[in-house]
Amino acid sequence: MLGEAAADARRVAGAAHYTGCHVHQESETLELWLFNAPPEVLQELEAIRPGVYVIHNDATHPLSELLTVQRSINLGAMRSLGIQVTKFGPRNDGYIWVEVITDLAAARAWFEAEYGPDLFRFYAPEHTVVAVVQLKCPETGEPIDVWRHRVGAPITANAFSTMIPCPHCGKAHQWTSGDRGLAAQTLQSSPDSTRVLVEYTPDGSVATALP
Repeated sequence: MLGEAAADARRVAGAAHYTGCHVHQESETLELWLFNAPPEVLQELEAIRPGVYVIHNDATHPLSELLTVQRSINLGAMRSLGIQVTKFGPRNDGYIWVEVITDLAAARAWFEAEYGPDLFRFYAPEHTVVAVVQLKCPETGEPIDVWRHRVGAPITANAFSTMIPCPHCGKAHQWTSGDRGLAAQTLQSSPDSTRVLVEYTPDGSVATALP
């Protein structure tokens, strides 16, 4: 019944007003968040499901707008500035929540400059290990910072091969999705490590967890 009530709420409120909902099985009610819905919408909801909806009509943006903004986020530009985001998505109250494992203020400044204020809410995860993943320069043996990884965070399952500019020898070295996966596996098996060093050997890539 509550699943049907959720579908009815989306239909009645429409894309212009619907933001989100939360099912409360124990009380058999559906908590519903709407953006500036007119009185006739609220009245229709109460009429079709008397006593089922607990309505908050003060969401800051409708879900349709949040999804449009989310799809437009330039992930490449964000990462090129060193901003590492592990999760983001719509909240029921009308914001996009963003989990950041690098500088929180820098992430907030970039998102708000690109997409405007009052759209995002930012937070940093507690009790987590963030490790620096490095590539060993084959010319000098010095480490090159490639990315930061929060242990336990999901990794996008895309295949890639890119060149990383090296500040030590002036050349560029190859970095692949296989290297990324190897580094993540090494960190998962050594969760107290603060960095992992990937290097190329005649037998293939090797990742070493370091304190």
